[in-house]
Amino acid sequence: MNYKYKTMEEVALTYTEDDLMFALDLMDMDFEETETKEVLAKRLVETHKGHLNEIFHMASYEDLQALEIMSKNQGHFIDGDVLTMFKGLFPDNLLDLPEDLCLLAYRDNHDNMESDSFVSYESYCSEEFLNLFTEYFNEEKKALAFALDEMARIIKGSLYYYGAIEIDDLYEIVSGKYKELNRNLFKTVLGYKHSLYYAYETEMLNDKEYIKNEFFDNYHLLNEVKQWKSVVGEYKGYERDELFEAGDDLFIEDLEAYKKVESYFKPYFEAPEEDDEDEDEEIDFELEDEVLFGFMMMNTVELLQRTLDQSEIIGNFLEYFNFKNIELANNGLTLLTNYVNNLSRWDNRGYSPDELHRKNTENNNVVPMRAYRKKEDK
Repeated sequence: MNYKYKTMEEVALTYTEDDLMFALDLMDMDFEETETKEVLAKRLVETHKGHLNEIFHMASYEDLQALEIMSKNQGHFIDGDVLTMFKGLFPDNLLDLPEDLCLLAYRDNHDNMESDSFVSYESYCSEEFLNLFTEYFNEEKKALAFALDEMARIIKGSLYYYGAIEIDDLYEIVSGKYKELNRNLFKTVLGYKHSLYYAYETEMLNDKEYIKNEFFDNYHLLNEVKQWKSVVGEYKGYERDELFEAGDDLFIEDLEAYKKVESYFKPYFEAPEEDDEDEDEEIDFELEDEVLFGFMMMNTVELLQRTLDQSEIIGNFLEYFNFKNIELANNGLTLLTNYVNNLSRWDNRGYSPDELHRKNTENNNVVPMRAYRKKEDK
């Protein structure tokens, strides 16, 4: 099989003007919105050719593996290669970066397969790009990409637990988990890793740069962070594995306890009634209710974990459940409350409410040595 696309420009022209402008924006390159598709494509190709090292730092370890397979297969890649390469597990966001940079062309093979089978996608990369990028497929480069991916996950995990954190404090946390990390490499991960593109925002406060969880502004103002420090003290420390796990987009804190809460409420869930105009639509209502329940559970837990005024949130949540008696409702509410009180909170600097209560109680029970000595002298 020969290369389907010889040049990078051929692949770029399979995308829309908006796609090309988004790719140029990702590469931090200027352009005019009035430019034609052909001009944008040429500008993007020249950008990619001059910034291969930046593309490498943006890419994930899995991206490099997939691109390497394409280089050995005349630019061709099918999701079956993914299932073989990753032993049946489809990695999150695989090839999102090459697609966002307009480096891949796609063909949907669903029409050629049975209706109940897995949707198959074929990807094509140009011979030109893969020849230019070959130097990044060596083991040393792949090992570096793997390490940078881990560091990015640690950063995401830190933002999950702390919400917003001064950049110097974040560096101390991440560098404490990776001895090989220096300031320049830290800035490279923050500035280039595509997995972090939507994960955080930056904001200056009193000449200090802060890194914020992407959803932080939905719940808090940045100036609250200093208040939390004065009340709570230092951040709660987490192990490397804990931060890594929390960096997963699908992470659920204390999953076993969450499943217990979920299984308790699920039998009593009643989805809102559909409008009459929707009755003729062929929808799997059982699946739809399952999805709606799961969304409501996760959304409610997140709101309770991030906010202080919880009575309205709980009230809205309980409206979707039909308990046979008040005792069942109260038991569910107790289970939910106990679970949420054991979850980390941004305003507690990573501690759960129960942990912070125990921490404060222990501190209050300690008699200062000076006071102790005065008692002894009497």
